[in-house]
Amino acid sequence: MNYPSPRFDGSSWSKLPSDLLNMVFERLGFADFQRAKSVCPSWLDASRQSASKNQIPWLIMFPEKGKDYCLLFNSEEKEKAYRIKDLGVEFANSHCLAIYGSWLFMRDSRYNLYVMNLFTRERINFPSVESQFEIDDEYDVEYPERHINIDFPLLWIDDITKHYVVIWSIQYRQYQYLVYYRKGDNWLKHATYCSFDMVGIVDMVYKDHKIYLYSTTSDVKVLEFFGDILFDRIFWRYSATNL
Repeated sequence: MNYPSPRFDGSSWSKLPSDLLNMVFERLGFADFQRAKSVCPSWLDASRQSASKNQIPWLIMFPEKGKDYCLLFNSEEKEKAYRIKDLGVEFANSHCLAIYGSWLFMRDSRYNLYVMNLFTRERINFPSVESQFEIDDEYDVEYPERHINIDFPLLWIDDITKHYVVIWSIQYRQYQYLVYYRKGDNWLKHATYCSFDMVGIVDMVYKDHKIYLYSTTSDVKVLEFFGDILFDRIFWRYSATNL
């Protein structure tokens, strides 16, 4: 007896179970993972539940004499290189603070901050640190690296909507600030750690639109955005009795 073959509708790809999609995503390299999550909204949602493939330790080889392109390598894709247009001298002299997929959070030699996509060359410049922190001393402006320490830089960006969040900690003179900048902001926003009753921050994580702060006293505080304001929502204090 001949049975009719099942009819395949192209839209069925968007109805695959999330567990199955996760199994597929976990076997993909960085480039294929980026392509897969852009197939449709359901695949994008499923990709967010998969193991993160955004912290890519890119190796960038700048042009040899007579060449006008850079080569990109990442450890997940052995024997494979991406060729992109020369990133330029300014980029070569900048320092990478954080990575999210193909986006880099950069600081140039003058402490100007920006994020840039390695492949599309799309760039987002941030307000200067000097102007936001009212650094007007001539010596401080000339040598900002001697007075400003950027710690725990974090970058998150949605490849579809281009919404982004950049967060870092700044030690300037005797104060420590939590600084953040999001799409639509016109200036760097900041608060001292004292306003959150936190001192001695040793680590910071951004996940699910929340900031997790961890201190030397084993305290964990969760901060969450409500509109333009950052509120502390949850506080944990760990001790031997919690273990």
